[in-house]
Amino acid sequence: MPRALTTIAVATALVLGLVVGFFAPFRELREVTVTETLTITHTVAGGDMRTITVTSLTTVEKILTTTETVEVTREVRNPPLMLDLSHARLFEVVFQDGYKVVKDANNRTLLLIPRGAAPPAGVGGIVVQVPVERVVLLSSTQAALLVRLMEYRPEIIDTIAGIAWGGEYEWYLEDIKEALEENRIRDVGAAWQPDFEAILALNPDVMFIYTFPGSTLPAKLDEVGVVYAVDNEWLENTALGRFEWIRFLATFYNMDYEAWLILKEVEGRISEIISKIRAADQPPPKVAWFSIFKGKVYVSRGESYVANALYDLGADYIFKDIKGTGSITVTLEELVTRVIDADVIIYSSTRIESKEDILKEAPELADSKAFIEDRVYIFAPPYWQLGLAYTDEWYLDLAAILYPELFRGHNLTLFKKL
Repeated sequence: MPRALTTIAVATALVLGLVVGFFAPFRELREVTVTETLTITHTVAGGDMRTITVTSLTTVEKILTTTETVEVTREVRNPPLMLDLSHARLFEVVFQDGYKVVKDANNRTLLLIPRGAAPPAGVGGIVVQVPVERVVLLSSTQAALLVRLMEYRPEIIDTIAGIAWGGEYEWYLEDIKEALEENRIRDVGAAWQPDFEAILALNPDVMFIYTFPGSTLPAKLDEVGVVYAVDNEWLENTALGRFEWIRFLATFYNMDYEAWLILKEVEGRISEIISKIRAADQPPPKVAWFSIFKGKVYVSRGESYVANALYDLGADYIFKDIKGTGSITVTLEELVTRVIDADVIIYSSTRIESKEDILKEAPELADSKAFIEDRVYIFAPPYWQLGLAYTDEWYLDLAAILYPELFRGHNLTLFKKL
């Protein structure tokens, strides 16, 4: 905005000549000339110094001359503002001059331009008009986070044109399930083999995808000309880091503030849970977290989001010494050796029905402390959808599993006792 000045100098010279005769018949009225000079100096944005001169003459006896001098300085733009992320490490959002620069999980640059506006000159990136009106999703976790945003804008459901589902799992997000049943959201095939023609027919503003080593999906979407953004929340090393990807999705809807409010609410509830545990000052329960599939044992590494959540809750994770994030395979012998004195076993799968199913794969676990004391848990069916959407509930369930006396009466929703 222009900024007015500071200096106003006004110089006025008045010359008045009046001659009056001694005798009335010879009295003469002469013209009076008034000259005013007004100089104004002030600073505005946008160009060079300019001088404006306005001259006004009275019809009778005054000449007015006004000179305005305007000194101009160039506008200094505000520096770009970056979305202040608290937990997520794998995306970035910068606000600058009416548009956003987004770096996705593959470090690709997307320019989010207000709908109807022209892209900024000289700035590279993939253009997406926002707020988005049509999107396609690759995973149920993306749908779960959008359902949380629907708490503020229920009409978001109408922007989801398609989901890569393929009928491969049950839906526990009722709004999404109903929209799929009514064909308001189109199933575009399984995530591992989506129907590209169906995606193109939906003409999305953007498709939200995830990637993994060896994934060919990005190259195929580039080939067919579908704009996409990479959402790899699953690679974050904290549960809140995974949940904070709600802010990535929200920025495409211009819902940055609403996503921040939801995050703060979730953070607050988790903080209360952790504070309650710390105040109780109980000995740390020893926890095993693993699954067995086709003879292979998969455990979460010691720097994974699972391990970090267990540390938050004061637990002793038996695989804490295995560095890195994500999962790793270990031998059955190593599993049995470590798990034998664990207080709690969490079997990270929804595919089994009983403790006997675990013992079929590892019969030696029957002698483990957790089996003997009946503290063996698995994922409940809604885990992969509601567990991300309601990360605070996920923490509460875990806390109740680890400290049943502290959270007496809590009913598990995301885990199930065998």
